[in-house]
Amino acid sequence: MTGRSITGFWRRYRAGFTGFGALAIAVAPLFVIGLLSVPIREEFGGSRASLGLAVSAFMGAAVVGAPFAGRAVDRFGVNAVLRLGIIAVLLSDLWVGVISSGPGMLRVGMAIGGLGLALVDAGSTLDVSQEVRHDSQAMAFGIKEIAGPLTTLLGGVVMLPFAAATSWRAVFLVYAAISAALLALDLSLEREHGAKRGTRSSESGAAPLIRARSVAMAVALAMVGVTAVTTYGIDASVVAGLTEQQAGLWITLGSIGVIGMRLGGAYLAGRNEPLGVLVVVGLILVGGLSHLLLASNLRSIMGPGELVALIFGWGWGGILFLFVIRLYPLQTGRATGIVFMGTYVGGVLGPPTFGWIVDHWSFQTGWIFSAGCMVAAALILAWALSPLRKPQTQAATLESAGRS
Repeated sequence: MTGRSITGFWRRYRAGFTGFGALAIAVAPLFVIGLLSVPIREEFGGSRASLGLAVSAFMGAAVVGAPFAGRAVDRFGVNAVLRLGIIAVLLSDLWVGVISSGPGMLRVGMAIGGLGLALVDAGSTLDVSQEVRHDSQAMAFGIKEIAGPLTTLLGGVVMLPFAAATSWRAVFLVYAAISAALLALDLSLEREHGAKRGTRSSESGAAPLIRARSVAMAVALAMVGVTAVTTYGIDASVVAGLTEQQAGLWITLGSIGVIGMRLGGAYLAGRNEPLGVLVVVGLILVGGLSHLLLASNLRSIMGPGELVALIFGWGWGGILFLFVIRLYPLQTGRATGIVFMGTYVGGVLGPPTFGWIVDHWSFQTGWIFSAGCMVAAALILAWALSPLRKPQTQAATLESAGRS
């Protein structure tokens, strides 16, 4: 690829790449806190449950902040909200890496990071919708949304050895430095619409956004299934007879597959958006049904079952928000804020709910429950996105459909 083509590629998908960077540093604390749980507990002396509350503080702040972030980006524009989000992430990393001296202070720092995630998610989504041309938005969203699974992989491959050689606090300081560099880069960007308010105030004449709320419900249910695999997949595999190393390898392969699926789905949606809607629904449906394979508790099936459950059950994230902005082109921030809230609610409630079911019944019951959640999610999403299956549907028609 020549220098000119690289420059053209950057300009075409700039919002996708900057959104990827912002989202990667915003979600990193959520994964890093788990990877570094042992040294953190050794220093603070807290229990596993106490450390879990730090994760809950992060996700809880994101849940509360998501709808406000969506309204803010419609009102104040991308520049203000996205940059404020990066600043919040930077402050969170510094707080955790320097100031935190116990479990309580750690939770405060993580809560600041959760608010940063909500702002970054809303700002980067509107950035793609405003700055990327229509026929390239699907791939831009695909690039942006591989941040989660890629951050998980890099955290295990890079940050764990780095923490072992230095300290767990040094990891957060590295992320703080990356956040500062990203903020400097973002301040240098000249967005065509960055400082403008949305085309419609979220406070006046706003539609009820019923389809957006339905998408949020579907995403929350789907995330119950995703977090069940990412949180309990290794544990369930060990119970079925695999070693931790074997189970971890399957989860790692699944995370790599998620990255490929998100980019592949984005490519397909960019060529045929009505087909892309069916792909999103189908991925969640197949991902959910694969949980029934896990319910068999057979040693030979657990690894491949987790692979399919992750790749299909988590591979839809790359293009779902493309369809949200298609449904609500005039209230993009508010609509995506609602959907993000569904994502975070699923992340908060999914692991403890699944764990409670396993503790009181069995892994088999838990996998059947998560399968039911994802099948329900697919059915709800099929209705919520149904207007987009018409190839020639106009934006105004979609906006009207969102009110119904």
